Amino acid sequence: GDCMIQTDAVKKLADDILREYRLYKSDRGNWESYWEELSRFVLPMKNNVYGSRQQGQKMGDELFDSTAIHANELLASALHSMLTNPATLWMWMTTGDAALDMNDEVRHFIYSCVNKMHSALNNSNFQSEVHEMFLDQGCFGTGNLRMEEDQEDIVRFSARPIYEACIGENNKGVIDRHYRSFKWAAETIIEEWGEENLPSEFVYNAQQNPRKEFEIIHCVKPRRNGKDYTSAKSLKQAKWMSVYVLVDGKHVLEEGGYYFYPHITPRWSKLAGEVYGRSPAMKCLAEIKMLNEMNKNLIRADQLNLAPPLAVPDDGYILPIQLKPFGFTFYRAGAQDEIKPLLQNVKLNMNLDTVNAIRERINKAFFIDQLQLRDGPQMTATEVMQRTDESLRIMSPMLGRQDVEFLKPLAENTFAIMSRRGLFDQAPAILRKKKVSFVFNSAIAKAQLASEVNKIQRALAAVSGVATAQPQMLDYLNSDQLIKYVFNSMGVPQPILNTDAEVKKVRTSRAQAQEEQMKMAKEQHQENMMNK
Repeated sequence: GDCMIQTDAVKKLADDILREYRLYKSDRGNWESYWEELSRFVLPMKNNVYGSRQQGQKMGDELFDSTAIHANELLASALHSMLTNPATLWMWMTTGDAALDMNDEVRHFIYSCVNKMHSALNNSNFQSEVHEMFLDQGCFGTGNLRMEEDQEDIVRFSARPIYEACIGENNKGVIDRHYRSFKWAAETIIEEWGEENLPSEFVYNAQQNPRKEFEIIHCVKPRRNGKDYTSAKSLKQAKWMSVYVLVDGKHVLEEGGYYFYPHITPRWSKLAGEVYGRSPAMKCLAEIKMLNEMNKNLIRADQLNLAPPLAVPDDGYILPIQLKPFGFTFYRAGAQDEIKPLLQNVKLNMNLDTVNAIRERINKAFFIDQLQLRDGPQMTATEVMQRTDESLRIMSPMLGRQDVEFLKPLAENTFAIMSRRGLFDQAPAILRKKKVSFVFNSAIAKAQLASEVNKIQRALAAVSGVATAQPQMLDYLNSDQLIKYVFNSMGVPQPILNTDAEVKKVRTSRAQAQEEQMKMAKEQHQENMMNK
């Protein structure tokens, strides 16, 4: 078939993207050796920063201690349950106007939206992929979760280690560009893009050697004058451009786009001026390596004691010397020389306490001491809750970044996809032209709100004695607002709560019933008086 001849504009696009990719790639040179060392000790299954690993290759040969591996897994599991627990509604929407948020129609509309979004995420592969992303953050400091629209499951996710990508920030410090390099066999490239969209030279070479691999760069970055999902007519006009470039021959394979930025790249913490994040593992890499070396030496000392090097005379014994049980070693009768161990009782000036102290420091760096309740005297349920809330509040500065760089884009992208597909109910009239934003009731947010509720409880306890004697004091309390605030703060599901209209109905029928009762009692009383 006819092969693609590209215009000057398309050639310039390919040149620009390849030039940008090389610049971003050279910028992260220092990080690569750092990531390679971290992955060796903390995430050995992802130890492939330089891309030279073969499939099925054995990993972790130089590992003698797995403290950091377990600590990272524990931290990832804790983040998963605290931020995106599949069993709880961990996101909510707000108009920024507290009175409007309390409106029954608005509350029920928001509940229906977040419930549908929560189900969509749980029915996709989100829960399995997000755990991988948390593991990457604990080790490399930067997560990399790709999010795409899916015809059947609404959304689809893919977590890839950050070393497979180059990222760039905009002037506000928000990551808005992503370059990924990967290799595909020639036959796969033809299957994906078709011979007619490829240079004739490439097609000819592919017929000679279909399994030969070629490098492709996939770039996602903002499109000048791009439009968002509400106004873009096609992906060619969308806010984000998506371009695949075949490096060989600088050929654009495909130019499309996204209505939303598909790469969610949260950073654990970040130094000013750096684009890539820093991780808990980076804080304690020295301890991780030291503990590994100490364990290696402990094992070596044990081996020397168990099977010491031997001093063997050069004459009188027939080699090889059999050191196994029931092994026979022949020597010349009458020979005076003996085989002797060269080293005996090898001791290290290092004990288990030293090893455990370093282990403790590694666990501290991964916040394991905050995430696990210590064994102590028997605690009441309230004390357990207080201790948990305190631990979560200590972690809140690190996790504030997760709200902004992970949960917010995740929720906004899911909302954009589902809105465009018309999967939500019609918004109530009161919400028309109003902007809503997302808030997250993760375990951390709940712990912070719980402290607000504790203040209310303490205030009520402080005045309860006086209020018994002078009930008119409680006129200062708006009990309806109080109960709504407490229930919302504690994350009580909306369907359990009655709307204002339903409460009014209940109160009216109660007042009517009381009136009816009083009327009957009055009639009964009059009857009794007449009978006397």
